[in-house]
Amino acid sequence: MEKAKTAAQNISLDNGEIAKMLPKLEQSTSNYRNKVNECRNKSYTTEDQKNAHCIDSTTIAQCSKLLFQNCIEQAHDKVMLDTHSMDSTAIKTEKHAKELHKSIFDILNLE
Repeated sequence: MEKAKTAAQNISLDNGEIAKMLPKLEQSTSNYRNKVNECRNKSYTTEDQKNAHCIDSTTIAQCSKLLFQNCIEQAHDKVMLDTHSMDSTAIKTEKHAKELHKSIFDILNLE
């Protein structure tokens, strides 16, 4: 019974973590979408080109891609970090749910 209680408590803690993370993920996703739109419509400067590592031999298409990637980089990194955090907690929750499932059947001696 103790294993079932512990697993259930862990699931409850995981749910609390997810409840805290979800608004952060929603915000970072919204910020990312806004940044993508901003970067699509941005008029890039020579300084932006230097920061994106465009050089004389870089084609316009290549430089455009570098400029866009450089522009969205921080927002992209934030949404990926939040996504990985949420995914890690989901994996942990799944593990705890399996522990609860096993412990319940152990209590009933069905497995």
